[in-house]
Amino acid sequence: LVDSLAASTNVQSFTTVLELGCGTALPSEYLFLKYLQSGAFKGIRLVLSDYNESVLRLVTIPNLIISWANAVLTPEEWAMLQRSEDENIPVTDDEVLLTPAVLSAFKQDIESKKIEIELLSGTWGRKFNQLLLEHVVPCKDLLVLTSETIYQPDTLPVISETLLEVLLHNKTSDNVAKAVLAAKDIYFGVGGSVVEFENYMTKRIKNGNLDLNLQTFKVNAGLKRSIVSIE
Repeated sequence: LVDSLAASTNVQSFTTVLELGCGTALPSEYLFLKYLQSGAFKGIRLVLSDYNESVLRLVTIPNLIISWANAVLTPEEWAMLQRSEDENIPVTDDEVLLTPAVLSAFKQDIESKKIEIELLSGTWGRKFNQLLLEHVVPCKDLLVLTSETIYQPDTLPVISETLLEVLLHNKTSDNVAKAVLAAKDIYFGVGGSVVEFENYMTKRIKNGNLDLNLQTFKVNAGLKRSIVSIE
């Protein structure tokens, strides 16, 4: 998914990025880093969602802080901000110690660069979709990202309906909305597949006469994978 975003010419035009089932949030982290490197701080909103609140706290946010530190801090600032009151905690060159000073500098810098980060946790379903509709959409220029989320046949329709609902609520004459899903072609031993997702979405778009288009791009890798774009 990150490779797909890197190859795209228009991803930086989206002002709101929603990543569903984000985990490590590497796709959002990539766009976050590109925004920091752009120097044109017009504003971006990252909405990161995962089933586990602890993943958001212990994995997602630390990953963003590491990217920020690598992109923004000088070596001198890196060392100074990591000084801990506990002298027994060593500071190493290849790690970021999340001291209060680091967290405060991160918060102040992203605020000055008009970066908003919102975290949502919850399981797929009606209540979660309502949360998305209340806090995310409608908004201007929405990009929805998700990876490795359609592996179970039981939840594939729920995820599909979430994508459709978010896109349709946001897609107006004034707003742009696009979803990009990355997945293995077949999840052996579990049952989900890209073909099953394509069939479900194509049927819903056709039967509902929905103003959406679906395209699938095969990824040239050892394990068969695909990128599915809906807009």
